[in-house]
Amino acid sequence: MLTAGKPSEFDADAPEGVSAFLALGGNLGDREAVFRDALRRLRENGFAVDAVSSFYETAPVGCEPGAPAFYNAVVRGKWAGSPEALLKLCLKLEAEAGRPPDHPHWHSRTLDLDLILFGDRVICTETLTVPHPHAHERLFVMVPLAEIAPEIVFPVLYKSASAILRSLECRGEEMPRPVVKLFPETSAE
Repeated sequence: MLTAGKPSEFDADAPEGVSAFLALGGNLGDREAVFRDALRRLRENGFAVDAVSSFYETAPVGCEPGAPAFYNAVVRGKWAGSPEALLKLCLKLEAEAGRPPDHPHWHSRTLDLDLILFGDRVICTETLTVPHPHAHERLFVMVPLAEIAPEIVFPVLYKSASAILRSLECRGEEMPRPVVKLFPETSAE
């Protein structure tokens, strides 16, 4: 079940398609500019953005020593193509932002785009797993996701984003800090 998210500065009349959620991450360069450009490029390539979380700053997880802090966000939009085509678009935008195809997995990067949810579909292929296999374990994904879609339910887990986030908060980890509030009237300080 999808609930209405907050409108964003990237509002568009969404074409028919599947509601999909993408996580954005990056810790190199002008992180805010990279995210805003990625959102613009997603729209230009058929991903009809209808909600964008605040941008959060988070400590690097599993990266090389001395890695700078990440920005993280989640975007919801409508996609009329296949999930594989959306993944291909995400990989293209990552490369255009300066991430080489042979980028080491747990290293700093300008842009990381992960497909978190694609409607209520469960997909497991050699190249794509949806829901994202680790999204429900990561505060840097769940905090922005719960901001724009607290009632979205993860297939297989049968739990809402807000319920998953509550369980993660009990771990006592440092919470992501909002640094760019697209919705200051509703964002937590």
